Amino acid sequence: MELTRSTIAGKETVSACRTDGKMRTAAYCRVSTDLDIQDGSYETQAAYYKTLIENSPDMEFVEVYGDHGESGRFTGKRSGFRKMMEDAEKRAFDRLLCKSVSRFARNMAQCIENIRLLQSYGISCYFEREGLDTADPKSEMLLTILATVAQQESNSIRDNIDIARKSRQAEGTPWEKPAYGYRYNKEDASWTVDEYEARMLHRLFTLALEGRSYTEITDEMNRIDPEGGWTKLKVRDRLTNVKCTGDYITAKTYTVETGDGVKSRTNRGEVEQFYIEGHHPKIISHEAFDTVNEMIGRRLLHSRRRRFSPEDKALLEKAKRLAETAERPSFSPAGEAHDPEDGVEAPAER
Repeated sequence: MELTRSTIAGKETVSACRTDGKMRTAAYCRVSTDLDIQDGSYETQAAYYKTLIENSPDMEFVEVYGDHGESGRFTGKRSGFRKMMEDAEKRAFDRLLCKSVSRFARNMAQCIENIRLLQSYGISCYFEREGLDTADPKSEMLLTILATVAQQESNSIRDNIDIARKSRQAEGTPWEKPAYGYRYNKEDASWTVDEYEARMLHRLFTLALEGRSYTEITDEMNRIDPEGGWTKLKVRDRLTNVKCTGDYITAKTYTVETGDGVKSRTNRGEVEQFYIEGHHPKIISHEAFDTVNEMIGRRLLHSRRRRFSPEDKALLEKAKRLAETAERPSFSPAGEAHDPEDGVEAPAER
């Protein structure tokens, strides 16, 4: 190995190279969102580096690694980045070019860790925007500073998203997509009733009020809605989702940052919640919803249940009366639920 000087984007760099004078060079590109448009599209970056390396008398092109539509916070989730590190361990290249430190990684700890790992393989990195070359001993302190700035920028974006989410929730505007039975109205950000799914929900609750087991309910829902992909878990989730009553609870889950990425956690008071009554048209009455959920709490929908207490029997009788007397919903063209004298049977097909 010997030292060679090369020029990248008008800046002279010094790196170790093979005795034939050619440095086996790869590049890494990442574009996560439209906010990265100032760096050019992924395809533009990849073509730029391929041409740059192939036209350099000091470099031998190896590969352009990349990730399109991936966040820079956690390198472990980026398939292109992982392949690059795997090839680096195999000593597939001697030098890596990257647009900037933030394109390489926004998480400071992972940024430094992976650069150190590449250095242990004898691979140097050049970050074009900052003019930072890890082959230069003087770059050490600057690298730490830049990596810190990149993480602070990422933290700021995350914090702004969290603030926007809480603000929308406090105003009664849900952050996530509408629940089953509803559609999002772009004009006023409201939820309107999906007639077909609402009929499926009505049938689902009727079966539960009749005292059917999870297995029986799942089989019947798949019979009348063969494209619905009904499972026992899906049945339980929809029976316990208060949104079908027209009410809305915010922040039922929240996210935390771990070394392996962002994880979802059930909210047990860690994050502020809002209960919004009458946020959207109801499909299921509160009485029916509360009765079914009391049945679920007493494990009355389990197929192997054989013994019932007097309280259980009283609840089952109440539920059956509700199933017999509950009016089936119909819907106006605008999607507002109302209760006509004549019900509408749920269709078997869309």
